[in-house]
Amino acid sequence: ICSIAMRLPYAADHIISALLQFLDLKIDYVCTETLVAMKDLLRKYREHYGKVVEMIPQCMSLVTEPEGRCAVLWIVGEYGEQFDDAPYLLEPVIQDFDTQPPDVKLELLTATVKLFFARPPEVQAMLGQLLHKGISTCNHHDVRDRALSYHRLLEYSVDEARRVICSPKDLIHAFQDEQDSEVRDRIFAEFNTLSVVYNQPSHKFIIAKQSLYSAENDEGGEEEEEEAGEEEEEEEEAGEEEGAYDSGANGDAYGHVASAPAAQPGLLDDEVDLIGGGPPAGPTFSLLPTCSLDPNTFQAKWKQMTLSQSLQHSVRAPSNPKVVDQQLRPVGMISMASGAVGGSLKFYFYAQQANVATPTWFLLELIILIEGNVANITVKTDNGSPEGMQQFVELLKSRLVF
Repeated sequence: ICSIAMRLPYAADHIISALLQFLDLKIDYVCTETLVAMKDLLRKYREHYGKVVEMIPQCMSLVTEPEGRCAVLWIVGEYGEQFDDAPYLLEPVIQDFDTQPPDVKLELLTATVKLFFARPPEVQAMLGQLLHKGISTCNHHDVRDRALSYHRLLEYSVDEARRVICSPKDLIHAFQDEQDSEVRDRIFAEFNTLSVVYNQPSHKFIIAKQSLYSAENDEGGEEEEEEAGEEEEEEEEAGEEEGAYDSGANGDAYGHVASAPAAQPGLLDDEVDLIGGGPPAGPTFSLLPTCSLDPNTFQAKWKQMTLSQSLQHSVRAPSNPKVVDQQLRPVGMISMASGAVGGSLKFYFYAQQANVATPTWFLLELIILIEGNVANITVKTDNGSPEGMQQFVELLKSRLVF
């Protein structure tokens, strides 16, 4: 049934409703298989999550097999902000963390961190307890590594951790099982190569190495190498004879080697970046934390600005429009107006670039399609450069994580 829904999008709604009826049977193995199928369906049809989350509370206590519990935890992590009991569903699993299999522990870590970003006051204490168990008491390497990674990310920056862990994912249009069987077999035959990364057999992206020299050049090169090797051996022997009787600064007639001279001061300039290989980089792109623009001026500038860029970006539609303003305001993007229009959320923002001689404004129109999980973005600027425009767009993308 799940395979039919994958191939026939128009039947997905009816099939999901039919699958949900299997959960009413309250049989462990039936619920496990249903939830695993439901997880795959939600990865492709995210707009149907509303029907599924209603059944999750009863499934958490019913399902005992690892695959089924992993599927439930994945749904809680992805859509936990949509139902009130999500943190309290994770609490008993966290308390029994030591008895859970490794797959469930890994999924529990990810689900709890994602839920923390959506509902921090309720999840913060549970997340701290879980990370402590994962780092201090767990002997499984993968579980401990993931717990350490999350702990270090959160310790470094909560915003960066949110950007990395909750980054928007592209909609899935095809699963591995739907590929041509011949192509899939060839990729699996090259499993430990880049074929898996590119999802193509190696002959499609590897160019045969061509010889740079002819056979004659190779023979001539070998002769030159032999002659050069003989000359080096003669020079080394001559150097050893001279060193045996040279009583200069580096040794005496008995072969005692003097200590190397101390390094001269000032050889390493403090301004040289030994890792980067150059002088310190210039100021990075940033926006003023506060600026002001009235609606009439905003509208006039929007009509006058000629440098603009339009694009689409995959995002998860926020549950509350205020979340968008909370994400963009800390980096200097100020809200001018917002509202719901049909099946979309529409926003207008303005910002002013920092560290520039000429005042440079950026105006933004952001339209988020709720069902499609796509954002239509239009950015305009007056005195900005194409590089500055691109930097503004990249900064905006990094903040569109809800």
